[in-house]
Amino acid sequence: MRIVIRHIIFFCLLCVVPIRNYAQINYSFKTYSYADGLIDNYVEDIFEDSRGFIWIATRAGLDRFDGHSFHHIVLPKTGSQTANEVGRHFVTALAEDSNKVVWIGTFAGLFSYNLVNDTYKVYEHDPNNVYSLSYNLIDEIIVDSKNTVWIATRNGLNRYSREHDYFERIMHNPQDSTSLSHNYIETICADSESNIWIGTLNGTLELLNYSKKTLTPYTPFKNQKQLSHIQDIFEDSQKNIWVVTLQGGVFCKEYGSEKF
Repeated sequence: MRIVIRHIIFFCLLCVVPIRNYAQINYSFKTYSYADGLIDNYVEDIFEDSRGFIWIATRAGLDRFDGHSFHHIVLPKTGSQTANEVGRHFVTALAEDSNKVVWIGTFAGLFSYNLVNDTYKVYEHDPNNVYSLSYNLIDEIIVDSKNTVWIATRNGLNRYSREHDYFERIMHNPQDSTSLSHNYIETICADSESNIWIGTLNGTLELLNYSKKTLTPYTPFKNQKQLSHIQDIFEDSQKNIWVVTLQGGVFCKEYGSEKF
């Protein structure tokens, strides 16, 4: 959904910006579906790894496409196998870090796959371990410019510590007004300065400066009627920040400005 939204925005911008002295470009699209070998038609995320393979996250499993055919990837079973069997196949998010590790988010926890040695590792929420994943339902994974992996869940934001192999949680604390405003994280974005933009279910937008340990709230909505779920956040090549909402429209903060 996030990728589709970005493409729609780009297409709309092309439609409204005058283009001169360019020949008409005819784009050709090929459709891939279940009939072509794709494991499911409900696609949640897609990305290209460092070797050129296309990974496709669907609600029925994970596929890797080599340009000719789809390879169905079976993720290892999680600790609570029975309860999470369906969630393990509901793949929601994909990313690769500079160590050639592919991070796979599902509704049954987090998986890492090492492209070099062909090994998996499973990360799950453990109520008895504060350094475990904060929640098993994952909505997005990003890797910032410092190669830090961030995981957005429906109960908090997680920062992976590669050195200690555990997670640091950024959570809402009712007793702390400077904490995260809501634990249901819809989307996250790392900007070019390694700040983390956080969009939540209740429409709040916050900027995390991890090195300074600060969270700065932003209000892109001009009135209560525009208040909406934040679906996606994107930084363009000019370092402008774009915020896509479910029903409130699209907002842009130009680089150097503090307002949308």
